[in-house]
Amino acid sequence: MSEWSGVRPSCTVTGVMQYSTEKAVDLYVGRNPTRWRITMNIMDVAQSLGIVVSNATVTGTIDQQKVLGALVELEEDDPAHADLYVAAAEHVRSARSAGMEIHDANSFQMRPGAEEATQLRYRSEMADLFTDLAIDVGLRRHNQELVVVA
Repeated sequence: MSEWSGVRPSCTVTGVMQYSTEKAVDLYVGRNPTRWRITMNIMDVAQSLGIVVSNATVTGTIDQQKVLGALVELEEDDPAHADLYVAAAEHVRSARSAGMEIHDANSFQMRPGAEEATQLRYRSEMADLFTDLAIDVGLRRHNQELVVVA
């Protein structure tokens, strides 16, 4: 019998079930289920950026700065795995370019202090990056729990 039997999913994020933390605490008997929450937060951030969707294939481009900003926020929330977030940010910077948007300095859409160019990245590559990041953080947390138990 699985340790997750009888647990009802609270929502679906790209085919991965997120379980209620109340039940997870009961099943783990004192162990903290934060690894599930943090891994899911990575996918929630990806979904909020529009690079992970549950009903279709990801297409198009995204501003590199939005992705890097999201990684900085994740790093601030989870400093124990800062090296993984830094590595992901480096991967974003070195990913294949989807082009540059050059903004006219006299445009009414140009905000004061904003950059004149926007580096674009492919959404599908950024979706793969966030999926890999969620897996890496989850595996590291799982391995840390195994070391503590042993």
